[in-house]
Formats: sequence, structure tokens, C-alpha cells
Amino acid sequence: MHASPAQLKVDAVIVGAGPAGLACAIRLARVSAGALRILVLEKSAQPGGHLLSGAVLRPEALKALLTPGEFAALPLGPVIVRDSFHALTPARSFRLPFVPPKMRMRGLPLVSVAELGRALAQIAATLGVEILTSQTADALVWKNDRVAGVATAGEAILAPVTVLAEGPAGLLS
Repeated sequence: MHASPAQLKVDAVIVGAGPAGLACAIRLARVSAGALRILVLEKSAQPGGHLLSGAVLRPEALKALLTPGEFAALPLGPVIVRDSFHALTPARSFRLPFVPPKMRMRGLPLVSVAELGRALAQIAATLGVEILTSQTADALVWKNDRVAGVATAGEAILAPVTVLAEGPAGLLS
């Protein structure tokens, strides 16, 4: 006889504490006014631990998601002051006289994605979101033909809403 894994029931489980997963958790917490139990699983020992890149941030979505005070507290870097666009060949670089509209970054801030992840995790935690670090979701839990949660080492986390925000190298997506 095999011991069945422990089960934890929540209203929503989000796999991945990157900007997308944390934004989802923040939005769910806000629209539910704290009525939902929201759990975020992060494989790193701390939120932001696996977020290694820097980025140019288009801030409109975060401005819509966060309060003005929360947005003002984000760890945004300097803004880009000059754009240039180059065509590359194996031997040379040619500066083009224009920057395609989708490639224009002037006026947008630079950001450390790791620092942004840590800041969004703090906002989510203040809204009552539970963030479990050092937790890897190994498999989806199925109930008939629908996803009913995720399985970690020794525990099944069951939820009517399961969001996979684990990035391109995720185990589940």
C-alpha cells in the first residue's frame, strides 16, 4: 500500500514568481479583495532568484496594475536617452537613418528583472498572496479532462485555477 501525497487546497495556484506570475497574483488578489487564497510557487530560494536579465520596460501595464505609490517604489533604472538602429553584416555595421517604430526605446526605463521580481513579490505578499520558495512543480494534477492543480515533491496543490507562468524552460508548460 502506497502513502498518498499530502494535499493542499487553494483558490488559485500560480507556478512561477517572475513578473508575469506575480502580476497575475496581484491582479487576482485585488479583484477578489482578499477573498481568495492565492499561492505562488517559485523554484528559487527567493523571488527574483532565477531572473537574470536586464530589460527595457514599457511601463503601461504595470502602471495600470499597481497603485501610484507602488509604481513609484519600483526599482526602475535610468531612461534611455538615444535610439540608434544598425544593420549588421559579417564584417561591418551600418547605422540606419531611422528606427522602426516598434524598436523605439527613448524615454523608457531600464530595469533589472530580478529586482523587479523582488519588488512585485513584496507587493503581492502585502496583498495576502502566499509565495512558497524553493518549490518546484513536477507535474500537473488532472481531474478527468481538466487541470486540477500541480504536484510538488510529496504534495499535491489543488486549485480551481492553475496558472503556468514558469517561463520558456518550465517543466509543466
